[in-house]
Amino acid sequence: MNAIPNFRELYTFEQRYEQSKHVLSKYPNSVPIIVQGDVSLKKHKYLVPSGLTIGHFMASVRKQLNCPLNSQQGLVFSCGTHFPNAHELISVVFNNYRDKDGFLYMDIHVENTFGYSN
Repeated sequence: MNAIPNFRELYTFEQRYEQSKHVLSKYPNSVPIIVQGDVSLKKHKYLVPSGLTIGHFMASVRKQLNCPLNSQQGLVFSCGTHFPNAHELISVVFNNYRDKDGFLYMDIHVENTFGYSN
């Protein structure tokens, strides 16, 4: 699978900061999220309602996959070293783990489900 371009390498810190500041001022009840990792997505920038849970966000990202997963694969999301629970609110994760540029960066990886071996 093709990896998504690294958002931090595409734009300078100042450009990213201005983008997030603009989005947060225009949509104060939403969270700007950048999803990157080893999967190919239709898009990598998301504007998510702050009251949404991580589980609901994961479901919407799963629909954006260019290559659907098989029944033995699952998606794993992380924010740095933190692996958010499905019931956590996006706003809580954003407040605790957002970058200095104002975006929440979530890494996404495909993993084999528990008990499956090749």
